This record gives sequence, structure tokens and C-alpha cells, in this order.
Amino acid sequence: MNEAIQSLREKFTSFDGDLDDLEWKQVCSLVKVRCLRKNEVVQLDGSCADSIMYLHEGAIKLFEQHGSAETIIDLVVPGSFMADFSGCFSEGNTYVSFRAIEDSVVLIFSSADFTELCATTLKFSRLWSAILQWQLKKEVEMRRALSAFPAEKRYDYILDARPELIQKFAMKDVSRYIGVTPESLSRIRTGKCMRVRTELKYSGPSSFAS
Repeated sequence: MNEAIQSLREKFTSFDGDLDDLEWKQVCSLVKVRCLRKNEVVQLDGSCADSIMYLHEGAIKLFEQHGSAETIIDLVVPGSFMADFSGCFSEGNTYVSFRAIEDSVVLIFSSADFTELCATTLKFSRLWSAILQWQLKKEVEMRRALSAFPAEKRYDYILDARPELIQKFAMKDVSRYIGVTPESLSRIRTGKCMRVRTELKYSGPSSFAS
């Protein structure tokens, strides 16, 4: 638990939110640490979205279910905040579900509680604003990349910008996230492997002067 709390403090510090001990105690009073088992749902469809979570350990999939079709909203790895931010600041319901892909540790706090804390000092308000701007920037950059690139370039983007997704998540989830069919992604991966093998075959052994 202490390790998870320290991880969150380091994340806050990365946003220039270097809180003193008293201020940090105020934050800790709002935070709950929760251990999730593999496949456990963090937030059920249709529940009120009033929680923001920080992933300390594990992997979480954010998705919407529409009948038999599943839309991946985000694939979350340690060091990231997660929420349905569109619902966190309204009284409506969210239809985003959070599922643990593996055993995970999350820190959970109410967006309403943190907003109330922000009203007490400008430092908290600036910190919260920085977190929200970071989240928005990350989502916009990802959506722009995935909408602008053809299928193979989308996969290349993930390999370059978020390679940890390939390690943490099933390829069917990665394919839905980048907007290609699992069959297309399989062909892309196979093609890349074949090109690498061909390049290695014809590059020949390196020679060095003795």
C-alpha cells in the first residue's frame, strides 16, 4: 500500500505538484487503495461516474459494450490515470466499463472530493488542471494518430509510442483499440516478421578486421 501511495505522489510531482507533507496528507485522506483480481470489473455499465483512478500495477481495459460489439476506449498501463472524464463532471451515467486484464492495484478517489479540495488552495487547483490537460492531450494525440494513419502505420505508431500495450494486452484488444480487425493485425505482424527475416538473411554476417 505504501508503495502505491508513493507512486501516486511521484506522479503528482511530475506535474509540478510538489506537495508538502500536510498537503499530501489531505490528498491521502481522499484516496482508497484497491487490489483487483484478473477479470474483475472496476465500474459497472450505467453506474454514476464519480471516480478517478490511478493505476499503480497491472493492466486495465476501458470499453463500451453495445450488444455483442465491444468498443475499446483505452488500454491503461501503470503510471496512468483513468476515468470516463466525460461523465466525471456531470450527473449523467457512464457506459464505460473498467476491467482488470491481470491482477492490478488502483488508487481511487472521488472527482467531487478532489474538486472540493481544489477550492481550498491555488496549488491543488493548478495540479488538477495539469492532470486534466495531460489526459486530454494524450487522448487527442492518440485519436489523431489512429484516425490519420492506415492500418500498418497505426500498428507502427503503437510500437513506437506505446510498446507496453503489446506486452500487456491480447492482440484482439490491441486490434480493436487501433481500429483494425484481428485478422488484419495478424497479417500486418506476420508481414513484418517475414520482412525482418528476409533482411537478416540477405544482410550476411558482419566481417571485422583482425
